[in-house]
Amino acid sequence: MPLIEKFKGVIYRIFFPDDSIRKKYQTFKSLLELDSLGHSLMAKLEQIHDEGGSVDFCAVEKAYTELAQTIADMIERLRALAPSRYDALADVFRCIDASIRPMLTVSKDGRSIPHLLMLDEISGDSEKVVGGKAASLAIISRNLKLPIPPAFVITASTFWHFLESNQLEDKIDEILADVNPQSIPSLDAASKKIVAMLKESPLPPDLEEGIVDFFKRLTGSPGTAVALRSSAVAEDSEFSFAGQYRSVLNVGLEDLGEAYKEVIASKYSARALSYRISKELLDKQTPMAVLVVEMINAKASGILYTQDPVSSSDALKIYSVWGLADPLVKGHLSPDVIEIPRDKNPTVRKKEQGTQKQRAVLAADGPGTKLVDLEPEKENVISLDDDHAKQLAEWGMKLESYFGVAQDIEWCMDAEGRLYLLQARPLKLEEVQDVCEIGQIEPSNEVLLAKGEKAAAGKGTGEVVKIESHAELQKLSSGSVLVASNSSPEFARAIKKLSAIVTDFGSVAGHLASVAREHRVPTLVNTGEATQILQDGQTVTVDADRQKVFAGSVEGLDELSCRLEAGEFESPLQKRLRNMLKYISPLNLTDPRDAAFAPQNCKTVNDILRFAHEKAIAEIFSLGEEGRGRLRATQKLKSDIPITLRILNLSDGLHEQAPEKKHIDLEDLANPGLRALWRGLSHPSIDWSSLPPAFDWQEFDRVSAGIIDVESTLLASFALVSKDYLNINIRFGYHFVVIDSVCGNDADKNYISMRFEGGGGGSRGRRMRVRFLSEVLQQSGFEAYPQGDWIEAACRRLIRQDTEQKLSILGRLLGYTRLLDIRIRDLGELQELIDDFMEADPKIRVQ
Repeated sequence: MPLIEKFKGVIYRIFFPDDSIRKKYQTFKSLLELDSLGHSLMAKLEQIHDEGGSVDFCAVEKAYTELAQTIADMIERLRALAPSRYDALADVFRCIDASIRPMLTVSKDGRSIPHLLMLDEISGDSEKVVGGKAASLAIISRNLKLPIPPAFVITASTFWHFLESNQLEDKIDEILADVNPQSIPSLDAASKKIVAMLKESPLPPDLEEGIVDFFKRLTGSPGTAVALRSSAVAEDSEFSFAGQYRSVLNVGLEDLGEAYKEVIASKYSARALSYRISKELLDKQTPMAVLVVEMINAKASGILYTQDPVSSSDALKIYSVWGLADPLVKGHLSPDVIEIPRDKNPTVRKKEQGTQKQRAVLAADGPGTKLVDLEPEKENVISLDDDHAKQLAEWGMKLESYFGVAQDIEWCMDAEGRLYLLQARPLKLEEVQDVCEIGQIEPSNEVLLAKGEKAAAGKGTGEVVKIESHAELQKLSSGSVLVASNSSPEFARAIKKLSAIVTDFGSVAGHLASVAREHRVPTLVNTGEATQILQDGQTVTVDADRQKVFAGSVEGLDELSCRLEAGEFESPLQKRLRNMLKYISPLNLTDPRDAAFAPQNCKTVNDILRFAHEKAIAEIFSLGEEGRGRLRATQKLKSDIPITLRILNLSDGLHEQAPEKKHIDLEDLANPGLRALWRGLSHPSIDWSSLPPAFDWQEFDRVSAGIIDVESTLLASFALVSKDYLNINIRFGYHFVVIDSVCGNDADKNYISMRFEGGGGGSRGRRMRVRFLSEVLQQSGFEAYPQGDWIEAACRRLIRQDTEQKLSILGRLLGYTRLLDIRIRDLGELQELIDDFMEADPKIRVQ
């Protein structure tokens, strides 16, 4: 601060002392508010890390940006309170901030890659360019020579190009920063805004031309239809995103652009948002590439699991339906199931027919599909013959061997009986303990349902909530048992609320079943009658392992059910936030009296918060002393105890009519801290007349000069008050006390600081009094810092009631000890006095 500014400040304080003190107080009050906000934001970041899946990473970016601005503002307030004294603190924070910012920066892979690639142009390590689905199919076609329909990819760089050309990135980030994934309405509202923005935005001209050109290269004929399928980065990896994104089938040339926007917009569908955030994946690390594949008008289609995901069976499972696979993966029907042992020459071991009444076919009048009744001759016929089943099994074992993990494979068969692979991704297997104790007990509860298929292992207890569509998901609460006719992927957005799922239809191969296994939610499908038997509000226990639903809560099942082993995994969000918190949360500066309590030793944001808070209190401690001169606006407090107190009302420290009075009563005080302190000073156990006050000749000279009036046996003290702030100087003859406190409804802002020094007794008596104060204060929950014949004490972040109690203790303690330095004789008496004081009010002792 320039010298002229300092000079102006001195002149201002001399000629306008009331205003100067109020201005300093307002700066201090603002700093306290910033301190509270800073701790709140820091706690929010810690909570996000601890809870997992509670917010999008954009919320982390927003919270830290607000925290950084809060710290910068707080430093400026401190510099205003103490000009030029703590200038180095701003430089220290800039260094800490510079260490954190890179962790908020998310690289956007694939921006320099060509916008479109034919499937055979995709290179080896390309998942971050073309997404999991397209990368896997390219490998299968190139390295394993298995049949894949002709395809091209609109890469992830196209997604970024589209967002940038329409200036959508920042708008999307703002929406994601505020979304609450545990709230269905919040998810729906956020999704609706983002999806609308994407669909209403135009394709860049170069992208539109490129898509048309590649379509013609792929099909050679404008009349050929294609399917646009999601191929987002991270999809079909350890995170399946099963059924969370959109595929648009049967798309012609004229609808390509709109279909592309439909698919990329599905990245922000409510269910996709819920899934991604629950897995703590970053939005910018999951850009949407789109696979454009020649449409196969399937005669039959389905899913192949190379291992059983919910049992120890070594057989391959094929789930098959007539027509397109949409109704199967969406859980609208129960498919045919074919089981094939893992042999070099596979043979069909078991076949079960499903409950298919309709099949999905291509719509004749544009994009999409429609349902038609299944032909009578197919109603009692398995949709896949043995030879085709064995062919799929051979391909499945080949894929599993190549990739080294069990595979979840989507396939289809055209009208001529040719098989094609449409997708291959890792299959999530449930790892169950070798010893499963659940069979050791037989519940006595009524069995409500004893049929269906285990789609996800485990047991869950809760109240039944019957759902007919995703529009009713708001009916669910934490611990609900979802009961529905089908196993729609839309239900996945509420997966973290559920203790179990039971459906009439569906299969192990459905998308919801995949998500349930990932989230370890016990799921029973294909029961046929769950919605008829189970009633809303009924408490049930779903035992998916035994395919049973029991009435009520089954005693002991919690301890005996099989436990699923969760693998250790640190999500991208957790990793970034953990590294950020190293520079935010640790507190290295703990003792304000230590010489190391200095700006250059602040290593974290928390250190700066603590340093600024403590130094601000130290600066404001002197407010009362600044106000001991000729202040025009002071009022005297009427009191039965011999202390004359002058009060300067900073703002709202007195009740409405009190500012008009020259003399105010205790009831006129709106400040709870001063009222509590005065109650302690007025405690009946204190006999103010028992000993004469020590006489302060220096103060007497000032009284004689007319500087201070005296209305009692003790000399005047001084207090500054607002609605919740108190700064008070109390003079007891030869010693004085300064107390600075905030006592309000926000516990994070509340604190008490006290300094006690001086006395009329000898040095031994003054030191013994300080020892007395230290013992009592520590037993009462204060931090105490004794030093010779003076002491400082503090407590922080207590609720209002506890802060008032501590101030009342201080008041009684000050009255009790006012001449203790003269009266006390030895250490033995010291302990008796401590016991006497504490026993007078046993509740004050902190255990």
